[in-house]
Amino acid sequence: MYTTEQLAKRDALLHKVTEAMNQLPKLDMVRLRSLCHRPLKK
Repeated sequence: MYTTEQLAKRDALLHKVTEAMNQLPKLDMVRLRSLCHRPLKK
């Protein structure tokens, strides 16, 4: 179980991340997503 304080902190962090994502141009979002999902190769 989370305490209310922990949940509030997590929600604030999620909000910050969402805000940051919304600020990025759509092209960057696509690039970011492809980077996240691309398996690492050497």
